[in-house]
Amino acid sequence: MQLPDSPGGGVCYLFLFMAVRLSSTAVGLQTAIKMHQGAILRGHTTVDGEEHLETAAHLVQSDISHSRSQHDELKMLKLFGLSERPSPKPNSTVPGFMYQLYEKVRLSEERDQARCHFSDQSIPGNVIRSLRNKGPPKDQDLRFHPNGVRIFFNLSVVPALESVTRAELRIESSQLTKQDRAENSQKCKISIYQIRRTLNIRISSSIDSLHLKHISSSVFELNTENDSLDSWQSPDLIEIVKFWSENPTKNHGLYLLHEPLESNSVENRDSLCSNLESSSISLLVVTSDTSKCHHRVRRSKPTINFARSNLCRRHALFIDFKDVGWAKWIISPVVYQAYRCQGDCPFPLNEHLNGTNHAIIQNLVNSMYPSTVPRACCAPTHLSAMSMLYFDNHDNVVLRKYEDMIVDSCGCH
Repeated sequence: MQLPDSPGGGVCYLFLFMAVRLSSTAVGLQTAIKMHQGAILRGHTTVDGEEHLETAAHLVQSDISHSRSQHDELKMLKLFGLSERPSPKPNSTVPGFMYQLYEKVRLSEERDQARCHFSDQSIPGNVIRSLRNKGPPKDQDLRFHPNGVRIFFNLSVVPALESVTRAELRIESSQLTKQDRAENSQKCKISIYQIRRTLNIRISSSIDSLHLKHISSSVFELNTENDSLDSWQSPDLIEIVKFWSENPTKNHGLYLLHEPLESNSVENRDSLCSNLESSSISLLVVTSDTSKCHHRVRRSKPTINFARSNLCRRHALFIDFKDVGWAKWIISPVVYQAYRCQGDCPFPLNEHLNGTNHAIIQNLVNSMYPSTVPRACCAPTHLSAMSMLYFDNHDNVVLRKYEDMIVDSCGCH
């Protein structure tokens, strides 16, 4: 069995967790019964005083299965970078741009596979997080400008071992209907300021007390007439995000000013820009996490069909996250084809079985000493990555590329 940090460890642990979760068979039952024999004899007797060993054994078996299932689930969640199973709030939503990014990287992966970063070269990393606006502290929730919004993002959710490669704000005016967009198209000027200090903010009524540093100004156009969500993105805020990551006590958030520039509806000239405060404001952070990347040479796929069906080859294996209770926090895909390897590795190994030199030698020794050395095993020789969209433990939406999730080909190892 592969360890979690070995090539293919992620898909291996996923298969193991699925098997334990869906199976009622416990390993090591007799040992467990022996360890719990005292409790069994005391707690499960008939009227005649005979022990209910069979019933007690079933209880111990269920307990062992449950414990193993929880243990393997925690290991799998750790591979996902999670401390526990996420529990998204009922009103949690997925930003439209995250769905768009997921589809973009999914299609690029179908065309090409790149190691340790998304196949789409325009995305410099393998993890994308949409951090929710937490808003200002309650004792600092003041409005200094009629069109001003103060926003704050918790960057502690980004692990220190990940390198930030891009950061930008995204604003979605999802409350606008198609008719609203068509009839009330408008351009808004959005200015971004970094809040450097918040001294005496509760007793001051001046915007100057925020010690603002101007970052950028740009135009957000609210005039799309199709069914897609409007999405504005700011200039790159990577330097600010890196500064906050290194100096978390100096993260006082950002201040946004939004002003209408023009509108085709005079009476509603201020309505669209004014609604910006109630829109969804997110911080999109792209990072590179190379801790689980294995730089190695992959063996080529076998291209010949074998006459013997029991030889080592790839078999179908559908993974349905609903079966393990993960569908509430895994957004997409909920079901995917992972495949598995199964079959014989007979002696002598022919070249079509994609065997390693070690496997060939092992089978040779097995032919002479079958009781001492086992045959080579059927295992993945080539695996591909898969991107997943899910909620993390802080209700943020994460798009991450996971290596070695799908078996492409099998061979004898």
